[in-house]
This record gives sequence, structure tokens and C-alpha cells, in this order.
Amino acid sequence: MKLKKEFVLRRLADCNVVLYIGEGAANLNGMTTLNETGRFLWEQLQTEKTVDQLVSALREEYEVDEETAYQHVQAFTNKLKEEGYLE
Repeated sequence: MKLKKEFVLRRLADCNVVLYIGEGAANLNGMTTLNETGRFLWEQLQTEKTVDQLVSALREEYEVDEETAYQHVQAFTNKLKEEGYLE
């Protein structure tokens, strides 16, 4: 899985904000913010990654156990799919 190119992540003040830069961007109301873990996973998804690769990267970066990392990756990627962020 990989993020669509129409979305970019920017740091504004103390917030990680996802912006839509595709056609119709002016018609969108609202924004998506990410915590630091979400930002890390978002950056990983700039290139094609599998769930297993994301879990490994998360475990290495945050030193969490495999089950916890898997649950976080599943929840995050499911939300991205629901919101239409993934190709």
C-alpha cells in the first residue's frame, strides 16, 4: 500500500496536518491531524509498504512489541483506507 500523491503532510506549529492538494481542494472543509506515531507511519507510506514492513519499522522506531505495533498499524491503515488516502 502507498499514499495517494494528492495528500501532503506539513508541520504547522505543534501539529502534523494532512493537506489535500488535488483538484477540488478549495471545496474541502476540515483537516486531518496526526500524532507523532501517525506522522511516522505516514512518512513510511510515501513508498510502497506492506503491513509487515510497517510493523517492523514501527517496532524499530518505538521499541514496542509486535502485537502492539500490529494493532496500531492495522488501525491506522484501516482509517487511511476509509478516508481514501491510499492508492
